[in-house]
Amino acid sequence: MMKSDDIGTYAWSERTKGILDPGERHALVGMLVMTQVTELFDKLLGAMGRRQAPVEMDRIIVPDTAICKEAEEQAAAMYPEDLHVHCYRTYYLGSLLGQAFGLRWDPEALYVGCLLHDSGLSDTHAAKTADTGFQIVGARVARDLALRHGWQEPEARALYESISLHLNPYLPRSRWAPEAILVKGGAVMDVIGSYRHRIPHQQLSKVHAAYPRTGFKRHIVTSITETPHAQHTHAHFLCRCGFADLAEKNPLDNDWA
Repeated sequence: MMKSDDIGTYAWSERTKGILDPGERHALVGMLVMTQVTELFDKLLGAMGRRQAPVEMDRIIVPDTAICKEAEEQAAAMYPEDLHVHCYRTYYLGSLLGQAFGLRWDPEALYVGCLLHDSGLSDTHAAKTADTGFQIVGARVARDLALRHGWQEPEARALYESISLHLNPYLPRSRWAPEAILVKGGAVMDVIGSYRHRIPHQQLSKVHAAYPRTGFKRHIVTSITETPHAQHTHAHFLCRCGFADLAEKNPLDNDWA
């Protein structure tokens, strides 16, 4: 089994609390390279006239279930406004990417995962990041919520992994669940602009009209650089690799900051 194969899974996360060993840190560098190569290849295919699936914000389902309502309440209570709005943009951008990629996903699981994925950066939970990766803190919050709402353990763990995997720089769509692909995709697009070329400008404008970016860049850069992330967690390591600089230069902020 390759060193990267279990990074971010439920078993790995609970065993390690998100602390990467030297081989896993090396694997993360490989993921960074792979995601750059695959995005470049995707852009080249687009330039060569690849047929694009319809991508429309109006097609996105906003689930109206008990667990979604409680996730909304938790998000509203724990996040500052700029991080709160980021979580909603993550859902819409992730859903638009899902349309572009031709994926089928569970809107309820994606919605809860997106709303709670940054729980570990909130004042409510941030102290836990001193010894546990913040993505794992958020994953536990979501899993606990799912179990309270009667989800079975496999479904609750899948929700956990949709959050615990979102800091892996590369998640091949052939291996991971669509919800994990789209929580990561929506979050990373919103933070550094990845795969924005897949979403028509008009649809990006609709997302940002509903959920403005005001104050977000400064907040997310501060959360990356100043939150006391445990050494050798994803956030700590990606910060050392220049992730904050990528957030500072997010092209989405040129049009919608």
